[in-house]
Parts: sequence; C-alpha cells; structure tokens
Amino acid sequence: MKFLYSKDLERHHRSKHTDLRTVAERHFCPVSGCKFASKGFARKDKKKQHIENTHVKRRPSTSRSASRGPSSPTSLRNEKAHPCTFENCSRPEGFDTLHDLVRHQRSVHGRLDKAYRCMSDGCKKQDKIWPRLDNFRKHVLNMHPSEDPDALIER
Repeated sequence: MKFLYSKDLERHHRSKHTDLRTVAERHFCPVSGCKFASKGFARKDKKKQHIENTHVKRRPSTSRSASRGPSSPTSLRNEKAHPCTFENCSRPEGFDTLHDLVRHQRSVHGRLDKAYRCMSDGCKKQDKIWPRLDNFRKHVLNMHPSEDPDALIER
C-alpha cells in the first residue's frame, strides 16, 4: 500500500497495527456484550461512528421533514431497531432498516404485500409466486429471453 503523505502512513499505522498502540490509547465501546467493549478502536471517531450506527436507538420520526434531519438518540442498545414480529423467527435480533425487515418477512415468512407470478405461455413455473421483484425479473430474463420482460412483469 502506498501513501502520498507521511501523515497518512502514520495514521494507517496508528489505526491498523494494534501492536504499535498501548491499551490505554484504544477507544472502547461502553455497551456490555459488544465485541468492541474489549477489542476497542484505534481511533476515537471510529468508536463514535460504531456507537451511532450500532447502539443508538433513534426515535421514529412522525413527519417527512423530521426524517431528513438527524434523529435524536434515546438510549444505547445492543439490538436492531426493527425486530421481526413473526413467532419462532430465525432472526430474533431484528434488522437495521425497515426495508430489510419487510424484505425478510416477504422472503422468509411469505408476507405477500406484492407478489409476482409468471404469465408467460407455457412457463413451467406458472404456479410459483415470487415475493421479490428482483428474483422474478431474473426468472423472466433467464427463462423468457425472447419475450418483453416489462410486459411480463406488468401482467
């Protein structure tokens, strides 16, 4: 790896080569049970970024304008913001985003807010239901290359 400036090389050594730093110079996560509570970070900004992205529970916004600005933290947490509500779910820890939760519920639990079925004549998978558009689109492109994919998706 090449560095244009010597300060970048020094920063690299400080952050990547932990044997060059003493334990006192590390920045540890305050949440018990987190792997970074004992491992720590070489840089203070990385610790702050980790806490904000992993442990800070955000208040849900009630308006569109409020969602554009930063949310205010309410507490430290060691779980995801969007848990799956299905009983006996294989992902009890939940998901970081609502989009990931809905995608999980569609693919794993069969929640079909939107579903896709192939209407191509003679398709062997006409009975199959695709909960995700990206997977259905792949089917259409791979199995029906001579047909208009947009027309099949709209049917």
